[in-house]
Amino acid sequence: MKRLSLIFLLVLASCATAAESPRPAPTLVAPDLRWWAGFADPQLDALLRETLAANPDLKIAAARLDVTQAALAGARSERRPSLNLGASVQRRAYTRRERAENPSLKNAATTLTLGPSASFEIDLWGRLARGVEAGSTEVLASAEDAAALQLALTGEVAAAWFALRANAEEQRLLVLRAAQARAALVILVARQSSGLADANPAEEQRRTLTLLDREASALMEEKSTLLHRLAALRGLHAADAPALAIPPLASAPANPLPATFTTAVLARRPDLRAATARLAAQQARVGEARAAALPSLALSAEGLFTGESLRELLRTGSLGGFIAAQIAAPLFDGGRRAARTESARAELTAAAETYAAIVVQVFQETADALARVEAARAEGAAAEAALRSAHRLADLAESRRAAGLTDRLTPLSAEAEMLTAATDLVRARLGEVHALVVLAKTLGGDWPAPASLIASGP
Repeated sequence: MKRLSLIFLLVLASCATAAESPRPAPTLVAPDLRWWAGFADPQLDALLRETLAANPDLKIAAARLDVTQAALAGARSERRPSLNLGASVQRRAYTRRERAENPSLKNAATTLTLGPSASFEIDLWGRLARGVEAGSTEVLASAEDAAALQLALTGEVAAAWFALRANAEEQRLLVLRAAQARAALVILVARQSSGLADANPAEEQRRTLTLLDREASALMEEKSTLLHRLAALRGLHAADAPALAIPPLASAPANPLPATFTTAVLARRPDLRAATARLAAQQARVGEARAAALPSLALSAEGLFTGESLRELLRTGSLGGFIAAQIAAPLFDGGRRAARTESARAELTAAAETYAAIVVQVFQETADALARVEAARAEGAAAEAALRSAHRLADLAESRRAAGLTDRLTPLSAEAEMLTAATDLVRARLGEVHALVVLAKTLGGDWPAPASLIASGP
């Protein structure tokens, strides 16, 4: 019996160190989220690299992923044998009666024990396997959560950067508009002074200049807000963020959109993939809860060296031990196991409904994003046509002034209309770029945005 116990201990110890070796982490097949490469904007690339390296929310998501990976390692360890080494010292004093009955007993005796123990649960119904399966899919879900956050953050950085570029172009045009308005005011004041006009036109022009000053203040505030947001997304304080060279925003080429989007493309969205993984994890949790209500089988063994001294403890003859197989079947637990099973089923229902809701949301967001891109492109085309028309009117007004058919005020008014149309075009361009950013996010980062958005403005 002693030899059999020792052999079983050695087998369990070998299993604990060799068999069921740690498996590699699940392979994460995530889409390429470098959707912004189509914009061909080196500064945007740099901003996004800094964001992905230092954003605090991404660091939190990485820590949460580590938590799920640690939980998975714990679930896998439940399937491996456990081996322990124990030691104890016991001092017992014998009574007079015991010594009288057994004269060989001393007043007190010391017993030393030293030995290994091992245990291993046979996974009869797959409870432990379902726990590992659930842990693996929860790791995948956490990884997809991190990918979804990365996609949202890169979209936010891109939107802020393009808004900053549009802001810079609007400020440039506003300087020209203010200069034109001041030139027109000089002419109107001169007319009023010579009695050729009353005070109303000059006052209207002063009001226009006041509105332009307010617009300039709003643009400066918007610029500060955008710079602060870009700094925060990169994990920086606004005062520590390096200065940015901001090029003007130009029009995007009319690259055709894909005619259709298959469900395979939409299924690559990280939030949908995370919901799929959580649904699979909860299905495994239900199986785990069901298996927990079934009988379990555990093997255990223990070997003990006993003696009254270290010399006696280490003698070969002092070895003893046992090997045991234990079957345990739940009879009555007050409904705890049934409650856990029902809870797992309810969580599975919630996960399924969440998945269905996300699927509906994906199709709605895709349809909305496509409609937004088409509307933004139509608005951009209309703004370009309006600017071309304003250019022609300004050229015609200047030609009439050169021919002596009108005074300087008419060309100035035409120039004001042209600059206003140019400002409207910048805003339309920003709307188109934002629509493309939203579309790329909606498609899970799989659709590349069109290039050449770094040319100079009008």
